[in-house]
Amino acid sequence: MSRRVNRDPRGLLMDTKMRAADRLYSLTLAFLFSHEVDAAYRHEWRVLPLTSFLPDDVGRELFIWLHVPLFAAILIYGSRRPVRVWLAAFAVGHVLLHWMFRNHPAYEFNNPSSWLLILGAGLFGALYLAADPAWRKPA
Repeated sequence: MSRRVNRDPRGLLMDTKMRAADRLYSLTLAFLFSHEVDAAYRHEWRVLPLTSFLPDDVGRELFIWLHVPLFAAILIYGSRRPVRVWLAAFAVGHVLLHWMFRNHPAYEFNNPSSWLLILGAGLFGALYLAADPAWRKPA
Protein backbone atom coordinates (compact mmCIF):
# COMPACT_ATOMS: atom_id res chain seq x y z
CA MET A 1 0.00 0.00 0.00
CA SER A 2 1.53 3.30 -1.05
CA ARG A 3 1.36 6.35 1.12
CA ARG A 4 -0.66 9.19 -0.33
CA VAL A 5 1.40 12.37 -0.53
CA ASN A 6 -0.35 15.63 0.17
CA ARG A 7 0.88 18.07 -2.47
CA ASP A 8 -0.90 21.03 -0.92
CA PRO A 9 1.88 23.32 0.40
CA ARG A 10 -0.14 24.15 3.52
CA GLY A 11 -0.69 20.45 4.15
CA LEU A 12 3.01 19.70 3.79
CA LEU A 13 3.83 22.55 6.13
CA MET A 14 1.33 21.19 8.64
CA ASP A 15 2.91 17.71 8.31
CA THR A 16 6.36 19.19 8.94
CA LYS A 17 5.15 21.10 12.01
CA MET A 18 3.43 17.97 13.31
CA ARG A 19 6.62 15.93 12.93
CA ALA A 20 8.56 18.63 14.78
CA ALA A 21 5.94 18.65 17.54
CA ASP A 22 6.13 14.83 17.73
CA ARG A 23 9.90 15.03 18.25
CA LEU A 24 9.53 17.67 20.94
CA TYR A 25 6.93 15.52 22.70
CA SER A 26 9.27 12.51 22.53
CA LEU A 27 12.08 14.57 24.04
CA THR A 28 9.72 15.76 26.79
CA LEU A 29 8.91 12.12 27.61
CA ALA A 30 12.56 11.08 27.47
CA PHE A 31 13.51 13.75 29.99
CA LEU A 32 10.51 13.04 32.24
CA PHE A 33 11.06 9.28 32.25
CA SER A 34 14.77 9.75 32.94
CA HIS A 35 13.93 12.18 35.73
CA GLU A 36 11.71 9.52 37.32
CA VAL A 37 14.62 7.09 37.36
CA ASP A 38 16.65 9.82 39.05
CA ALA A 39 13.70 10.51 41.39
CA ALA A 40 13.76 6.92 42.65
CA TYR A 41 17.50 7.21 43.24
CA ARG A 42 17.05 10.55 45.04
CA HIS A 43 14.20 9.38 47.30
CA GLU A 44 11.54 11.73 45.94
CA TRP A 45 8.82 10.01 47.99
CA ARG A 46 10.40 11.60 51.07
CA VAL A 47 9.45 15.04 49.72
CA LEU A 48 5.97 14.36 48.32
CA PRO A 49 3.18 15.22 50.78
CA LEU A 50 1.23 12.00 50.09
CA THR A 51 4.20 9.69 50.71
CA SER A 52 6.64 11.57 52.96
CA PHE A 53 5.15 10.11 56.16
CA LEU A 54 5.60 6.49 55.03
CA PRO A 55 8.46 4.26 56.19
CA ASP A 56 11.26 4.41 53.63
CA ASP A 57 10.79 0.84 52.30
CA VAL A 58 7.05 1.34 51.86
CA GLY A 59 7.47 4.79 50.28
CA ARG A 60 10.04 3.51 47.79
CA GLU A 61 7.93 0.51 46.75
CA LEU A 62 4.79 2.62 46.43
CA PHE A 63 6.65 5.29 44.46
CA ILE A 64 8.07 2.73 42.02
CA TRP A 65 4.88 0.69 41.58
CA LEU A 66 2.63 3.72 41.07
CA HIS A 67 4.78 4.64 38.10
CA VAL A 68 3.91 1.39 36.29
CA PRO A 69 0.28 2.32 35.54
CA LEU A 70 1.30 5.96 35.04
CA PHE A 71 3.91 5.07 32.41
CA ALA A 72 1.57 2.50 30.82
CA ALA A 73 -1.16 5.12 30.47
CA ILE A 74 1.30 7.59 28.95
CA LEU A 75 2.58 5.00 26.48
CA ILE A 76 -0.90 3.73 25.57
CA TYR A 77 -2.73 7.06 25.35
CA GLY A 78 0.18 9.40 24.65
CA SER A 79 -0.60 9.65 20.95
CA ARG A 80 -3.79 11.56 21.80
CA ARG A 81 -3.39 15.30 21.61
CA PRO A 82 -5.12 16.12 24.94
CA VAL A 83 -2.77 13.72 26.75
CA ARG A 84 0.23 15.28 25.05
CA VAL A 85 -0.88 18.81 25.91
CA TRP A 86 -1.55 17.84 29.53
CA LEU A 87 1.81 16.08 29.84
CA ALA A 88 3.73 18.95 28.23
CA ALA A 89 1.98 21.44 30.53
CA PHE A 90 2.76 19.18 33.50
CA ALA A 91 6.45 19.13 32.48
CA VAL A 92 6.48 22.93 32.59
CA GLY A 93 4.65 23.06 35.94
CA HIS A 94 6.88 20.30 37.27
CA VAL A 95 9.84 22.70 37.10
CA LEU A 96 7.94 25.05 39.42
CA LEU A 97 7.17 22.22 41.83
CA HIS A 98 10.85 21.34 42.08
CA TRP A 99 11.72 25.00 42.58
CA MET A 100 9.17 25.23 45.41
CA PHE A 101 10.49 22.08 47.14
CA ARG A 102 14.21 22.85 46.64
CA ASN A 103 14.67 23.85 50.29
CA HIS A 104 12.79 20.88 51.74
CA PRO A 105 15.06 19.02 54.20
CA ALA A 106 14.67 15.72 52.29
CA TYR A 107 15.20 17.24 48.80
CA GLU A 108 18.11 15.52 47.02
CA PHE A 109 17.87 16.99 43.51
CA ASN A 110 20.43 19.72 44.19
CA ASN A 111 22.92 18.68 41.53
CA PRO A 112 23.42 19.59 37.85
CA SER A 113 22.35 16.20 36.47
CA SER A 114 19.00 16.20 38.26
CA TRP A 115 18.27 19.80 37.31
CA LEU A 116 19.19 19.17 33.65
CA LEU A 117 16.58 16.40 33.54
CA ILE A 118 13.95 18.57 35.25
CA LEU A 119 14.67 21.65 33.14
CA GLY A 120 15.01 19.61 29.94
CA ALA A 121 11.53 18.16 30.41
CA GLY A 122 10.12 21.63 31.09
CA LEU A 123 11.92 23.20 28.14
CA PHE A 124 10.84 20.55 25.64
CA GLY A 125 7.32 20.56 27.08
CA ALA A 126 7.12 24.34 26.53
CA LEU A 127 8.56 24.00 23.02
CA TYR A 128 6.01 21.28 22.24
CA LEU A 129 3.17 23.53 23.37
CA ALA A 130 4.54 26.37 21.23
CA ALA A 131 5.12 24.14 18.18
CA ASP A 132 1.88 22.17 18.27
CA PRO A 133 0.19 23.17 14.99
CA ALA A 134 -3.26 22.58 16.44
CA TRP A 135 -2.86 25.77 18.50
CA ARG A 136 -2.72 27.86 15.34
CA LYS A 137 -5.76 28.84 13.34
CA PRO A 138 -5.60 28.06 9.61
CA ALA A 139 -4.64 31.07 7.49
